[in-house]
Amino acid sequence: MDNFMDMLTQRFNSKEAIRANSEADAKQLSQAQGKVAEYEEAVAEMRKLVFKCAEANEATLQAIQAGIEKIEAFDGANNTVSDTIKEQENYIHKENIRVYRNVQAAVVDELKLQTENLTEQNKELTGKIKGVKTLAIISTVFGGVSMLALILDLVIRFLGITF
Repeated sequence: MDNFMDMLTQRFNSKEAIRANSEADAKQLSQAQGKVAEYEEAVAEMRKLVFKCAEANEATLQAIQAGIEKIEAFDGANNTVSDTIKEQENYIHKENIRVYRNVQAAVVDELKLQTENLTEQNKELTGKIKGVKTLAIISTVFGGVSMLALILDLVIRFLGITF
């Protein structure tokens, strides 16, 4: 009977080890997901900054337009001012595109890196889970064999068979 109790204790200890490993894996996954959330927040913040930059550029364009209108009123050089406005608009537009593409490239690179890191962590966790599954199957088989041996021993004792 002591053997039976020892086997039960070992079986529950195995379950606790498996549960602890699963909890650790879940914690690692949760931490990785937290990092992804932080990076997504950073990307959102970058997008907000790009939009603020575009708004500031728009305000600058409006101020330039107002200044150009005043210059036209004083100088009457409509053609020169229009050309200058177009050049400035083109320059500002090109700069906005350059900044947007730089931010976009940085975001894409960072997301690729994070995706690779998460994929790598996922592979590690999958390997650990496979090991835990194997140990669980082996301990279940040994537990079943032990249980059968105990039952056979009880039946032999009950029937009074001696060898």
